Amino acid sequence: MEKAQEVRSLTPDEIEFKSYLKLKALGIAAMQKARARQHFRLTWIRKSDTNTRFFKLHANMHRKKLFISSLIGETGLVISQENKLSLIHNHFSSIMGTPSTRSKAINCNELGYTHHDLEDLDAPFTDQEIEAVIKDMPAEKAPGLDGFIRSFYKRCWTIINGDML
Repeated sequence: MEKAQEVRSLTPDEIEFKSYLKLKALGIAAMQKARARQHFRLTWIRKSDTNTRFFKLHANMHRKKLFISSLIGETGLVISQENKLSLIHNHFSSIMGTPSTRSKAINCNELGYTHHDLEDLDAPFTDQEIEAVIKDMPAEKAPGLDGFIRSFYKRCWTIINGDML
């Protein structure tokens, strides 16, 4: 169809057939990709739990993929770790630059914004705040991944409050 399209314009039926074939090809490719992913997952489940050569090869491959072996700088190829670090530092320092002084400022009072004292955000939580949060939780909702709901905390508070606080 694409060869014919280079020579002449396609009829509406041919265009519709071409789009149908393209959708079918994309569907088959998606199924092949999903099948390959499932096959890899099954192989991983079977072979990675034990201390096998497969697991070690996979871990080393991942480490090698993330490793930057060399960089090209103004002076040429850089291989040593110290030179790579200094090259990266110099590059990003030059990109980021130094902050310039501002000639104009924003007047927050004129915009209607009020200043909030945010020093309390650094203060540690108090026991009363933690108890208030637990009391205000919905009864059947779990606040974290552990799955404990509010009724558990409420009934066992005398036992677990020392650990929680």
